[in-house]
Amino acid sequence: AVYKLLMKDWSPGELDFIEEMKLLLLDRSGRLMSIYPLAKGGMDTDNLPHDPKVIFTAALLTKAHQIIIARNYPGGTFHPDYLDEYMIEQLVEAGRILDLPLLDYMVVTPHGYYSHMRGGSNRSLVSPLKPGAE
Repeated sequence: AVYKLLMKDWSPGELDFIEEMKLLLLDRSGRLMSIYPLAKGGMDTDNLPHDPKVIFTAALLTKAHQIIIARNYPGGTFHPDYLDEYMIEQLVEAGRILDLPLLDYMVVTPHGYYSHMRGGSNRSLVSPLKPGAE
């Protein structure tokens, strides 16, 4: 369900060549409140800015109860890199302190997505065509 919502929000013509990062803001029941654009870069951007203060300010101002981060890498890569892993650690810790949990960190492609929650360290691509894929 989340992947399908993201594909509707992402510009299909840009998904393969412009790097973007988005924040999904969820209510207490896990329903999507809004999608907030965090950063947009070029084809060779290795490190989009990801300031945890901006992420959690947006979540607090919208009264979100949970968050999901989604990003893409130009060229269809779905493996998070070491900077993603560091960011995930930061966001999990900040979310724990603020009682505003990071539910997932997703890397999306036109063909599927990587879910940190589902794939963890095995970095598996989840196909949106599989039953139960979200």
